[in-house]
Amino acid sequence: MTLVKADAITDHVRLPGGATRTLSLERSLHIAQIRTIKPEIVSEVDELLDAH
Repeated sequence: MTLVKADAITDHVRLPGGATRTLSLERSLHIAQIRTIKPEIVSEVDELLDAH
């Protein structure tokens, strides 16, 4: 088994009968990127605070 970590995770597997398989998965985002508030939302909240 060979595991390659880059933008995507790729795993090359050789099975007992000699067959090979390649599995690929996209890497998930870091929790800090998932929980980051989008800049458009921040600017909208700023505008609402100025108006009210």
